[in-house]
Parts: sequence; C-alpha cells; structure tokens
Amino acid sequence: MFRIAATALLACALPALWAGPSWGFSFQGVEHVYTQSPPIATTAKTVTRACPDGKRLISTGFTIQSQAPQHVVLEAIVPNDDLTAVSVTVRARGIAAALPWALRASAMCAIVNDNHRLELVREDSAADSTDEKAHSVSCPPGKRVTGTGASVLRGAAQVALQSTHPNVALTSVTAEAGELATGYAEPWRLRTYAICARPIINTALTGLVLASASADSPFTTQDAERPCPGGRRLLGLAGGASGDGALAIGVAPEPGTTPAGSIAWAAREADAPEGNIGVIAYAICDYAPLPLVIES
Repeated sequence: MFRIAATALLACALPALWAGPSWGFSFQGVEHVYTQSPPIATTAKTVTRACPDGKRLISTGFTIQSQAPQHVVLEAIVPNDDLTAVSVTVRARGIAAALPWALRASAMCAIVNDNHRLELVREDSAADSTDEKAHSVSCPPGKRVTGTGASVLRGAAQVALQSTHPNVALTSVTAEAGELATGYAEPWRLRTYAICARPIINTALTGLVLASASADSPFTTQDAERPCPGGRRLLGLAGGASGDGALAIGVAPEPGTTPAGSIAWAAREADAPEGNIGVIAYAICDYAPLPLVIES
C-alpha cells in the first residue's frame, strides 16, 4: 500500500520552496484555533473545530495522541460547506481502541472579504477496490489553494487517508489513501477538498510561498518540520505520511501564538513489514497585509 506517495517523497527529499509571481492573499486576523477530545478509550472519534465569529476557515490540520499510533487510522479531514469549521474523524483498531487516546482538530482562520471569493471545491474518485488511490481537485481559474481536506468513504477502518498536498503552483490539491496491510475487498471512494481564494497583486514584494520538508527513516515514528521562509507567516498547511505501511498521525502548525511553519508526523502500521516510512510537511506562507491592489 501507499507506493504513490513514496515516489513523491523521494523526488522531494530536500526542502523545497516555490514562490508565486507577486501574489498574496492579504488575509487579516489570521489565527490558529483547535479543539481536542478527552483522552478516552474508544474505537472512533470525530472532533469539530469552528472558527471564531466573523472569521472563515482557510486551512485545516489534525493531531492524534495515542500510545499505539501504529493502530490508528485517519479517515477524514472535512471543511464544512460554508467554510466556518473543520471536522476530523479517526478510527482506532486493536490495542489502540483499548487505551486512552485523544484527537485534535485544528483550524487556520482569518477575516476574509468579498474580493477573496473564498470557496470550497470537492471531487470524488471512482468507487472500486483498488488498494491505493491518488485523487486531485482543482481551484477555479484565477484562484489559489489556501487549505486542503479529504475523506475516505466506505473504507470500514480498513483504508487510511495518508496525505493531502497542493501542487507547486497552488492551483490544485491531491489526496492519497490506501488499504491497510491486511487488505480490503469492498469498493471505496476518496473525496478531495480544496479551499480556494482569489489572490491579490502585491507590487512591493513576492509574498505567497509554498515550502516543504520531508524525512525518511526505518523508525516506527517520524516527523518533519517546515518553517516559513523570510519572515513570512503561516496561512495554510498540508502533508502526511508516505511509503508502504505509513500512517499519518498529525499535520499541525508549529507551537506558538503566531505559528511560522508546519509539522507533520507519521507512524508505521502495526501489520506492515519492516522498512522506511516517510513524512512530508507543507507550509503555505505569506507576508502580513500591506496596501495592495485587487487582481483583475
């Protein structure tokens, strides 16, 4: 399982950086908020985090806190239709379900005006029993990605959502998921979400940047961290696990009151063979707002 993302990781083994021409979003009041479930033993949890009043959702994240991360399966990271909240669903299998574990849903929120034309787009893959899927959705023309999401439909805790990531031009989002090592014979579907907004022309400097960092090792858990470059602030985040038998256990902003980068975590699935697992963290970064001109 998960061979698609493993190939992508090898191609991005060193930290990557991409900057748009002279674009920025000029979002006001960007902040990271989260809600965490109580640490109790259960087979499944869904946690929803809403943005503060007057703000809209521009990006999503999650963190799983478990003593047995090799037995937890990320199933969904879903922005709501009006982009005011995100819901995260995780299922615990085997020993993980008998131990206390917690789930955190993270939201990057901002004051968004009509000029941004913020919207959520989604698209479903075919429903079949292939052991892995990579599915993409594009922003409408003239818009760029600020955040991502995805959900596995009818996976019965036998299919894990592994990663979401934008392309280098920030015009589309790809989600990747795969069956666990034990396999799954029933048809399942992968739904991919992109949060899109209209960029603003910034004649003073090149602001909007997509940065990434990855790591790969034979350890049972792995993490990667990518700070925003050049004094920029974090607007959006994405990433996850890669490699056969790798499970995503977190994608979140760096700790702090003003996050300046992203962190991603992965664990090796309990039934997977020994071998390297990988993780990749993406950060969508921009300068704080300056006097700008709306893009025509």
